[in-house]
Amino acid sequence: MLISRRKLILGSGALAAPAIIRPNQIAARALRGIFGNPLTFPARPPGFNPLHPASNIIRFSAVPIGGNFVSLMQGAKPGVVTATLLPVIDPQMGAAINFSGTTSRSAFSGAFGAIVESTTTMALIANYQVLSGSPNTLETADNGAGWNLHTNGTSVRLTTEGVADHNLSLTLTAGVPFFIAISASSAQNLINGVITNLLNGKISKATTTASTPVAGSGNPQINSNLAGSSITIAAAMISGAFLSMSQMLQWAADPWAFWYPEV
Repeated sequence: MLISRRKLILGSGALAAPAIIRPNQIAARALRGIFGNPLTFPARPPGFNPLHPASNIIRFSAVPIGGNFVSLMQGAKPGVVTATLLPVIDPQMGAAINFSGTTSRSAFSGAFGAIVESTTTMALIANYQVLSGSPNTLETADNGAGWNLHTNGTSVRLTTEGVADHNLSLTLTAGVPFFIAISASSAQNLINGVITNLLNGKISKATTTASTPVAGSGNPQINSNLAGSSITIAAAMISGAFLSMSQMLQWAADPWAFWYPEV
């Protein structure tokens, strides 16, 4: 289902608690609209907004700095790199990391404890230059357990490792930057998924059933197995929150807000 960004902005509901909109925020929003697609990289420092619904029970938030991803929730701790990461400046996504080797990854130890995550929200901003196989793009754990946001061909999927694979029926296009977000609840037997095409602003949504994962290590990984794909990633996050579809859709209209909040 495609939903216009305009309808989302003008629709009812709030993404977060009410906040005072300062003149500099209004000017920043206006400049983004004048000089390019409002879904492009916002060109301001990364940060953390505790009022964002995805920030509830935050586990992990990472952006590229200095040729690698750093964990903003761990004092800008860099990931442990396997194989080669290629830092790039993407015209739509800004600073990003290209993963092109079969085993290239950025892994983070000690982000959170070894727990059974019955709810999770996972999101990233990425451009799949080549969509092939079933690469593990974002994982909550490095021990073959927990949740795994990945693709299979062009479709977005969420796996509870060793338990079940869930197809969201959301379709990506190779060479196009997307915001991709999935929120799952084992107790509610529900997975909400949204994607935003960052070139034209089109938002697609989908739901499917969920399952309960095995306890993960709490060591998240960005792109642990390319399986033939080539991916450029500009941001990634994991939280223990479960977001409603209404919250997901409003986030999809302003994807960068989680990693680069306006101040």
